[in-house]
Formats: sequence, structure tokens, C-alpha cells
Amino acid sequence: MPVTVAAVLAVTLAREQKAVQHDLQLVAPRSARPGSHIAVRAFFFRGIHRPTGGTLDAFPLNIRLTDSEGSSTLASTTLAPSHAGGMEGTLKIPARRGSFFLEARVQVDDSEILVRRTLKIRKVGASTSAKLRDRLSSPLQQYAPQSIKVLAEEPPPDRFEVRVRGGACVPGTRCDLLVWVGSPAAHISLDESPSVKRFTPARSDGSPSAGGSPSATETDNIVVVPVVVHGPEGTATLIASRQGTAVAQRTLQLPVSLGAPRVHVEPVLLRAPARPTLLVRQIGAARPLMIDGYRNGQWEQTASVDASIARAAFEIPFALGAGTWRIEVRRDAFASTSAGCRLVDVYARANSIGDAIDRLSQKPSAPPKDAWHPPEDAAAFVFAAEESKAAIRPPASRSVDQSSLGARKDRKRGRLIGAGLVIALGFLASLLLVQQGLRATREAQSLLARAVSGDDSNGGDDRPREGLGRRQALPVWGLSALLALIFTLIGLLVVARIVW
Repeated sequence: MPVTVAAVLAVTLAREQKAVQHDLQLVAPRSARPGSHIAVRAFFFRGIHRPTGGTLDAFPLNIRLTDSEGSSTLASTTLAPSHAGGMEGTLKIPARRGSFFLEARVQVDDSEILVRRTLKIRKVGASTSAKLRDRLSSPLQQYAPQSIKVLAEEPPPDRFEVRVRGGACVPGTRCDLLVWVGSPAAHISLDESPSVKRFTPARSDGSPSAGGSPSATETDNIVVVPVVVHGPEGTATLIASRQGTAVAQRTLQLPVSLGAPRVHVEPVLLRAPARPTLLVRQIGAARPLMIDGYRNGQWEQTASVDASIARAAFEIPFALGAGTWRIEVRRDAFASTSAGCRLVDVYARANSIGDAIDRLSQKPSAPPKDAWHPPEDAAAFVFAAEESKAAIRPPASRSVDQSSLGARKDRKRGRLIGAGLVIALGFLASLLLVQQGLRATREAQSLLARAVSGDDSNGGDDRPREGLGRRQALPVWGLSALLALIFTLIGLLVVARIVW
């Protein structure tokens, strides 16, 4: 009996000690618009139970969108291995609304690994935009303009606003300051400091000019002032002058990003379908790049390029349809705040660049239509405020976590079965003990009766002998009760593990 109980306990506990060896992770938006596309990334880690951790593997992976019961496939795609690690691809969303499951399966070592995540297809017009947050930076690396300082009796421009192309400067590379100059017109120049110098090709990486040096003529449009930040922080002072006389000055603390690559894109106003050219400058050795596309806020496209391609200008690996696109470039697949970001506007084939200007000039703080000269720099001025933020990647759904939920239910059921078996064996052992004990008591009483049968001291009265038998049976009942109690306690201990 003890061997049987030990075997039951061993089987119950052994079923709980099975280590999870692999983990399949799925990253995709939680909501989408009917008939749109969504970007999907997946990561498969082998041998996560090892002390050294798991290894990232990549292979073609089938993804399918199912109904809420998982019985019907509504859409499917195959993710391809990514240059930056893991797997990547896009999925076409059906033109229907509701709550569905996005799932991936991998067959490894005669076992199936499954991961699921919920996808809600919302009605047209509902928000499916990714959340944005500021890049990680210290207070001295954040955009902070000071008030305009008047330097002469002549009136300063009624607009003297400054933004940074791409949202932040990367030390040691070209950084374009976009200055909206109002009326009356003025010439804009940089008052150099040890931390911020004028851009010259000798000090730069040779990236293509986007607007060139500020014109020596006076203007009331958008002016591009190319600079280079030296060090982790930078403060720039811009001078507005008219006919050689300084009339106003504005100092601003420049936003500086140390970990993000610098992204140059041209043009930023395009006709659909569009594939703009990217030039990415990385700090340190070139690495593979991940490129994500968010159309009107929804994460729709994802791709990657090898390090050999990332060293020079390259065409974006996916086509852009009509809409405003956020293009984010990162070197780390698991970091979201270290992305270089640029916005582009793609107008429909039937429209013109004038239609795009009409639409973008209605945005808050956008220059009026008559100040959109050249339109590329004016559009970059409008986009710069949003380029200072990075989209937050949705958290990954992990097969380890989901299998743990199922394993908890299995463990609970196994513990209840094991506890029931232990308690049942205890009562069975108690009954056997009582049966054997009472038989032995009757045999002992019979032997005692025969031994004293010739003794007349009792006068033939058997009542003392019957009392003696009852007294002999008491230890049997006591031991059986104790044995049942011990087995019950062992069963309760097994049950108690359910809440551990």
C-alpha cells in the first residue's frame, strides 16, 4: 500500500515538472479596419529551458485568421524569415467586422506549439491607430524653444518658428532646422556655438541635401538651416536679419537622439503607389534594419533589409497606398523608442500635389498655402512635430504563457484526481486493517475461551469474555481511524498545492 501511494504521488508531481522547451511569439495589431492590411511579426526561440537561454530561429511560418471558435479560416499568409531576426509579413483583412483569432502553429519534436491573439476588426472610421510616445532622452536632449528676442527697432517676422526634420538630431550627422519665417521677410542665419555648427560636407556623412544652405536673400517662407550637433546635447541660436541688420533672435534646445538611426527620405509628397528612397545613417557598424509602415496610424507594413543594402540609399521594400504614412526604422527588433521616424504623404493617383497641399495646410500650426515654397520643406515642417515620437509596438502573445494557462488547469485536475486516489486508498487500507484486526480479535477470543473453558471461577458466564473481546477491538478501530486520517491529510496536502 505505501508503495502504491508513493507511486500516485510521484506520478502527480512528475506531470507538473515538465519543462517548456520552446516559445513562439506573435506580434500584430489588436485592431484593424475592414479590408485593410496588418503587419505581423513572429519570433521562435528554441531551448528556452537551457541555462544559457534560447536561440532565435527563423523559417517560413503560416499565419491564419480564424473565427471566434477557430474552426473556419478567414485569411492566411506565410511569414518569411527576416534579415533582422524572426519572421515578418502582412495579412489581408477581410471586409467584415467582429472579434477573431490570429494564430500560428509550429510542429517541433512530435509536439505542436500554438499561439493565438485576438484581433478586432472595427467599423470604418473607428480608431485603430498605434499609440505614440516620446523617445527616451534626458531633459537636456528634448526640444525646448525660448521666446523670440527683439534686437532692433524694426519689427521682427510675425512668425519665427523652428522645427527639426525627423523630430531629432543625431550627433555627428546632418540635422535640418526648418524655420517658418513670417512677414516682414527676413534672412535667417545660425550663430554657431561649440555644440552646434553649420553643416558642411567636410564634417558630414555626405547625405543628400534637402533644401541646401539657407538663402542669403530675405524670405517669408520655409527656410532650411542645415547644422551638425557635436556631443549629446545642443543649443542653437538663429538670427533673423533684414538688410544686414539683426532684428530678432531665437534660441532653442535641440532634440537629440543617441540611439536612433538618422533617416532621410525623399520625396515626402508622392503619388500612389509609391516607393520612396531611404538613406539611413547608423551610429557604429551597419546592421540589418527593420522598416515599419503605419498608414493613418494603423500598422500595415513591415519588412527588413540586409546590412549590405542598409549602407547606401535604397528603395523602401513595400509599396505605399494613398494616405499619410509613418515610416519607422530601427536596428533592434525588441526596442520601440529607438526608432528613426519620417512621415510622408501619398496622394491618390487621380489627385495632384496641389490636393495634398490643400489637405495638409489645414492641419494645426501648418503654414498657409502661400508659404509652401518649396512644398517638400513645408510638408516636412508639418510632419516634424509628429516625427519626434515613436509608435509603441503591441506586446507579443507568447505560447509559453498560453500553454501555462492550460497547464494550470491540467495540474489542478491532476492534483484533484491524485488527492482522491490517495484518500480512497487510505479508506481502503483502513477497511482492510479493521477486517484483519477483527478477525484476529475473534481468533484470540476463541483461543482464550477454550483456554479457560474448564475454569469454574466465572460460573459459566461468558460476559467477561465478551467484554474482553470488545476491549481488544478498540486498538484496531483506533489504528484504522489514524490510518484514514493520515491518508486524508496527505490528500489534502496535494489539494492544497492548487492554490500555491
